[in-house]
Amino acid sequence: MQVFISAKNFKVSEPVREHVDRRLAFALDRFQAEIERIDVTLADLNGPKGGMDKQCRMVAKLRSDGTLVIEDQDMDFYAVIDRAADRLGHAVQRAIDRRRDTKYARRRAEALLSETAADSNQSLSADDSDSEESEGVESASEDQAV
Repeated sequence: MQVFISAKNFKVSEPVREHVDRRLAFALDRFQAEIERIDVTLADLNGPKGGMDKQCRMVAKLRSDGTLVIEDQDMDFYAVIDRAADRLGHAVQRAIDRRRDTKYARRRAEALLSETAADSNQSLSADDSDSEESEGVESASEDQAV
């Protein structure tokens, strides 16, 4: 899992970089095999004016051809990074569960279809043998009646 950190309107300090790495490792460590790369963009929207203007955008590129985008704003970079990393962890978990559920449902449906097809083939062959036996009994009874 590769992590790329960029900033808009300010320079990212080393403690902020370490915090991003630490929070992503904590939130996404168990999904490292599923994630190809993460792009983290930090922005100070209002500049030195203050307010709720610290923005964190995380874009995760999954190995299964999916892309997840999480965007959050707060007054503090550390708080917004924490919340965005947690949200990204939950989003990755949902994406993996959704893919797993879809695969399981598809396999189960294929298994049911093959069982149904096998059962219908067996019932058709059983019906054919029953009808041949009943025709033989009818023809024998007709011979005796003549």
